[in-house]
Amino acid sequence: MRAVLVVNPQATSTTAAGRDVIAHALASELKLDVVETQYWGHASATARAAVEDGVDLVIAHGGDGTVNEVVTACSRPPNSAIGRCRRWAWYPAARRTCSPELSACPGIPSRPRTG
Repeated sequence: MRAVLVVNPQATSTTAAGRDVIAHALASELKLDVVETQYWGHASATARAAVEDGVDLVIAHGGDGTVNEVVTACSRPPNSAIGRCRRWAWYPAARRTCSPELSACPGIPSRPRTG
């Protein structure tokens, strides 16, 4: 399975060491590319490019802005020019980095599945 980890290195709690641990763990199970965002909108552009390239999973690692960009890019209507991500996920930069409203969005379970 191919995946892209979209990392915002400017997120308050994001560290290079933390990113490397996450990337190493994911790479043991996935064919992983890691992209560090460089500017506002870069996470969206990366997610759209991943969809166009047929990537199976797009993972956002950062705060609300990074997650918002990835989710928005991955939630396009299926008949749009870029289609949709097959799967997306987020790995918060810190335990409390994402606003509680995010998990109240339609389609996001209040109790994540495990296993």
